[in-house]
Amino acid sequence: PVPLSDVGGRAEFVTFSLDGSQTWNPLSWWNALRSGRSWTSLLATEPLILPSADSGLRGSIDALLDSRRIEPRVVAEVDDMAMIRLLVRENAGLAVLPPIVVRDELSSGVLQEVSRLPGIRETFYAVTLKRALPDPLLTEVLADAARR
Repeated sequence: PVPLSDVGGRAEFVTFSLDGSQTWNPLSWWNALRSGRSWTSLLATEPLILPSADSGLRGSIDALLDSRRIEPRVVAEVDDMAMIRLLVRENAGLAVLPPIVVRDELSSGVLQEVSRLPGIRETFYAVTLKRALPDPLLTEVLADAARR
């Protein structure tokens, strides 16, 4: 068994904000990224897609926003990380997401990580019954989590 204290992941602020000079060619997006903006100004000025109020991640985000006296422009509150992923891909706004949710988009360059928010953490739990034939993928994930 893996102790719960060893199972977790970090949430990161992942954005895709362009200045309008890009074309449909993803290679043009790099030069169109808005740079030189702190995460506090991004959270205060850009449309923000947030997890629903009953999620653990949302409580941490709200606490951070309150501590910095930031009043975000929330355009969506979503209870499904996959839906947040789709909205961000469509450039509907900025989002706070665990990187695993948008791993493919980050590796392909479709989305860019702009900043990591201090004190924001998403915890994942894997709860299983002992099986006669253990799942090799789950065994690998749990072993990796135990090493961290």
